[in-house]
Amino acid sequence: MGLDELFDSITAKAYYVGQIADQRVVSGQLAQTATLEVKKEVESALQLSGIDRLYEHQVEAIRAIRNSQHVVIATPTASGKSLCYTIPAAERAIENAGKTLYIGPQIALLNDQEQTLSHFGEQLGFDANLDAAAYHSKIGKAEKDAIKSRQPDVILTTPDQLHLSVLPYGKSPSNWRWLFNDIQYVVIDEVHHYRGVFGSHVSLILRRLNRLADQFGNDLQYICCSATIGNPVEHAATVTGQPEADFSLIDTDTSATGDRHWTLWNPPVKESWGDSTDHTEDSEIVHVEPDKTDPENRDGPASDRSRRKVL
Repeated sequence: MGLDELFDSITAKAYYVGQIADQRVVSGQLAQTATLEVKKEVESALQLSGIDRLYEHQVEAIRAIRNSQHVVIATPTASGKSLCYTIPAAERAIENAGKTLYIGPQIALLNDQEQTLSHFGEQLGFDANLDAAAYHSKIGKAEKDAIKSRQPDVILTTPDQLHLSVLPYGKSPSNWRWLFNDIQYVVIDEVHHYRGVFGSHVSLILRRLNRLADQFGNDLQYICCSATIGNPVEHAATVTGQPEADFSLIDTDTSATGDRHWTLWNPPVKESWGDSTDHTEDSEIVHVEPDKTDPENRDGPASDRSRRKVL
């Protein structure tokens, strides 16, 4: 059943008559692609992943990264942001030219990205590899020691582990000196999460990271991935401690999208849980009491938070 048929079946029911106040369809878009010269190993991995061409915004981001710019990629979910840092990280790994530090707010996200990067590395072929390892509080000491011994191309960690277990031992030969000798890219995923008090803590940790990298003579290059917030460059610059002018903003989504259906449902006004009054066209306020005991419903049954600006 398509969406049109679904809405027709709903509005045909006697209970819903007159309750659909408005219904609109925002048309989707076709993918806008561009060509990018990549190493044969990366091209092989892309083809095995079913990717023949990259989106224009992916190409724009990768070119900015190759030009040694900090980058903020502020495009919607499922627009292909991961490839914007996966391809540069893979190219550095192939050349043995630099390490990548990936920082994410959640362990589940680290594990997911570790699998994605490792799978991409397995498809490089030509005896090339992209070794990625998630380093966080849920793994044991033996596994942590093994990660430091094998010196992967990409280390994925959380801000707290970076502060607690990485930065204090950055100069230690038996710990993380190998990482800071060669670190080039720092990927900050979900950068819009770092706001308020937590964001200020993370920003101080990243300034500590900047100072340590500077002692090793490395100029860190930040690749920040963000939701569609109103001030991505200002926010990324504040979090990372880098000048706004040094950031390139990628905020035009050129990926393929389907149609989006928006329906405004104006249900009957409920005076209490036992009584209801008929819907009237001049009703201006609809009060819907959420289930306060449901943690997934704390913002009400139809909440859509707007990310206009992150402070």
